[in-house]
Amino acid sequence: MTVQAAGSPSLQSLLRGHSDAAPEQRPRTTMYRTTRTCAAGAAPPADSGGRPSALDSLAPAVAGMLDRIRAVTPELFGDHARRILPTAEAVLILACGGSYHLALVAKGWIESLAAVPVNIELASEFRYRESVANPGSVVVALSRSRDLDDVLGAIELAVRMGMPNTLGICDSSNQTLASACRLGFTMNAIPDGAMTSARTGTMQLIALFLLALVLARSRRALTAQQEQSHLQALHELPEVVAEAVTLTSGIQAWAERLASSDDMLFLGRGMHYPVAQEGALNMKEIARVHAEAFSAGELKHGPLALVSADIPVVVTAPGDRLAEKLNSNLQEVSSRNGKLFVFADTDCNVPANLGIEVMRVGRHRGLLTPIVHTIPMQLLARYTALERRCRIEGTRDTACAIEAG
Repeated sequence: MTVQAAGSPSLQSLLRGHSDAAPEQRPRTTMYRTTRTCAAGAAPPADSGGRPSALDSLAPAVAGMLDRIRAVTPELFGDHARRILPTAEAVLILACGGSYHLALVAKGWIESLAAVPVNIELASEFRYRESVANPGSVVVALSRSRDLDDVLGAIELAVRMGMPNTLGICDSSNQTLASACRLGFTMNAIPDGAMTSARTGTMQLIALFLLALVLARSRRALTAQQEQSHLQALHELPEVVAEAVTLTSGIQAWAERLASSDDMLFLGRGMHYPVAQEGALNMKEIARVHAEAFSAGELKHGPLALVSADIPVVVTAPGDRLAEKLNSNLQEVSSRNGKLFVFADTDCNVPANLGIEVMRVGRHRGLLTPIVHTIPMQLLARYTALERRCRIEGTRDTACAIEAG
């Protein structure tokens, strides 16, 4: 299976062929403002490195995005969503880099809430391999990067394979991706700067959770009471993010100790395994540290051999149904002299003792907890990079690291 050859129909013409709208009346995608601006000319607060604080800008951005969302309706994703989303037989998510990890979180949400099967593909691989199409799929494209070749190529291939119902989730600077899809959730562009990828990633996770709710409601798998409960939890996120500011000094202290390490391990279970994967990717890209992520449940199948006093182990520990199993995994690491740095919910019973340091992120937030735990992971990579004197802004090379995915 190949991507479009010279002279073959363009992606736009393929989409028009499947669309109910005339070419000059492309379906509207939905844009949400994701920032509340500071006073004119005011600069955002700065962290100890003299750069804008990611958390201080993230909480208002989340609040701005959620301000107008008062109900779970297909129209959140564009004009034709009410016709397309309720008939989806499956979801195919195409993504690269860190967005792939967000997709893994979304898979858990969509399958648990809506009982719709989800397949996730690396766009860079999907576009070059033969695969079996499900014409009843909604194809979701994610990107936090300005390098869209793989994602656009994968969308084009999906359309050519007979899967025209495409949904792009991106910020408004990615107009190419937005216009390539029939449906869209487009956020206002987030200015370049410290932790831009972290902010965009948080917004994309919220959009994916809303998609899960819409799919669940369209299948009558979500009661009105459950819908309101989930919306209330979403509207509490700005406060939860702001609360995370109090973690900054502790994260900086951990970063000072981790900065001399050339290797790190990251662990998580269930929906938090992708959070660990994202944390490891951030540490590689931003702090230039070799980092690998594993499912904590897979430790005994090989990765445990890597544990030593010389390799720090960073863990995301929610207070969910897998908490006790995760505790058992952590004890295995501790018994081998592993040094554990654990981001845990306040209601997660992870004991702080010799070899296990625990930082409490806040109370368990149910299905939204992965969104909360990505924030300290991002900050840990950033402050480790600062301690290692890595340039994380100001050059094209380092900007690519921040924008990856």
